[in-house]
Amino acid sequence: MNTAALRLVIQTTQVRARDSGEASRTFADQAARNAQDGASRGPVLERFASAYVDRVPDALDDLLQQARAIAFEAPLAQVLERSLAGFAPAALAQAPSASLALLAAAYRVHRLLEGLQDRFAAWWGAARTPAAPSLGNLIAHQVLGQLTVAALEDAVEGWLDDLDASVAVPLTRHCFQPRQRRGALATARPALTASRQRQRSVR
Repeated sequence: MNTAALRLVIQTTQVRARDSGEASRTFADQAARNAQDGASRGPVLERFASAYVDRVPDALDDLLQQARAIAFEAPLAQVLERSLAGFAPAALAQAPSASLALLAAAYRVHRLLEGLQDRFAAWWGAARTPAAPSLGNLIAHQVLGQLTVAALEDAVEGWLDDLDASVAVPLTRHCFQPRQRRGALATARPALTASRQRQRSVR
């Protein structure tokens, strides 16, 4: 994967959006929709989006380095290639807002990397590399909107499901499955609460 080329695409698109005024208009509008005094927060939102997008190449480099260490780089090639389609120059040029298109592409990659980190930890006990902060994902979520984020999340979950189906059986037996684990946690909490209540009643 050529992350140097990805950096160039990101920088070129950001400069073009900034010089044309598209970035400042876009984030001023987005900020105004989320707060009464939001228009004045446009520059802050623009700086956040730029930094959030800029993290993608470094995050990919970190993940690929970790994948090489466990000889898992080849199985990741297809899923990473699919995740980076949003950064294609043609896709960015055709988007109504290149700034929002960049942010959406970055959100999708950051969320994919989080899922891959979970799998590396579950399958090999690998230490997690730094990922996009939860606050950054939350802000990006608010800017992009629920409908857009839902579509991005569905794409990411589909890619991870495909990866799970392609790996060796011994790994899939220990595969991290977000939907199932969330349900398990939800049912475990009431039981834990009831246990604590029984302990308190005995005391």
